Amino acid sequence: MNILFCTIGRRGYIVDYFRKHLSADSKLIGTSDRNDRNTEFTSGFLHCDKSYIVPSIKDERKYIDALLQICKTEKIDMLLSFYDYDTYILSKYLKEFEVVGVKPVISSHQVNHICFDKVEAFKFLRREGFQTPWTMTSAEVVQQEIPSYPVIVKPRFGFGSNAISLARNRDEVDFFLKYYDNEDMIVQEFIEGKEYSFDILNDLNGQTITTIVKQKIKMRSGETDQGYAIKDRNMAALGMKLGNRLGHVGPLDVDFFLKEGEPYILELNPRFGGAYPITYLAGCDFPKILIDLVNDEIEPSDYEKYHEYKEGIMMIKDINILTISK
Repeated sequence: MNILFCTIGRRGYIVDYFRKHLSADSKLIGTSDRNDRNTEFTSGFLHCDKSYIVPSIKDERKYIDALLQICKTEKIDMLLSFYDYDTYILSKYLKEFEVVGVKPVISSHQVNHICFDKVEAFKFLRREGFQTPWTMTSAEVVQQEIPSYPVIVKPRFGFGSNAISLARNRDEVDFFLKYYDNEDMIVQEFIEGKEYSFDILNDLNGQTITTIVKQKIKMRSGETDQGYAIKDRNMAALGMKLGNRLGHVGPLDVDFFLKEGEPYILELNPRFGGAYPITYLAGCDFPKILIDLVNDEIEPSDYEKYHEYKEGIMMIKDINILTISK
């Protein structure tokens, strides 16, 4: 099996997880786009058999055409991405990849739109009966009173904790909205409490296979730096419900808080999350399951066996120094 990992970044360890289940003649290929000035030094490339530097994702048609050509040349069987904006763009062209024999582990454009647009995510979660922080657009803030303080001011389409600010009153809200006036911003309820996340895996038809619950200990630049796996029947049931209602494809990384004992869902990321190693170390091997799904070697009747995992497995991220000969 040949797999294309788009915008691989620093997720080379996930390539290694896939490699353990593939034959020696399989090809694992990574891409990075021209939007990154250090593209050729992408660390994830060191885990791949081959790498490609492709046009900027922002040059949408050229970017997709370059990926399609790679898929044809390298006879790609499966495609994944580790970057939110990339999954959003790729989701528009799923049929074009399927035509050339690729199975994209990418959710539909409708699902990606819900995940990428925080206002749509808020509407979806409320509509489906999930607790989530109240969310207002900048236009709504002008017309309505803000229900409570403090609040979070952040980009409607942002990711990676970029341009996020805490505002304690209306003057501070107005300041941040003006400061980021070139962005489409939202104002969101500030939730205090313990931070958790789900890794929810769906099959290629959007049916939920399993949910792993994790508690976060420390965050760094919007990514989990330390955390561990926990078992909580009610939380797991909530994750399973969310996965089936959303109908995503492949892995979904979900951030949530406990507020007065109630889970409040904050973010939906239709990709492998930065805390996926917790899930892997706890014994839930998403790469193996995805390979088996693409090979039609799993039936829905098998899904229950993937609900078991080890509790208390802890992840602590480290910094490794890599040397590349130029």
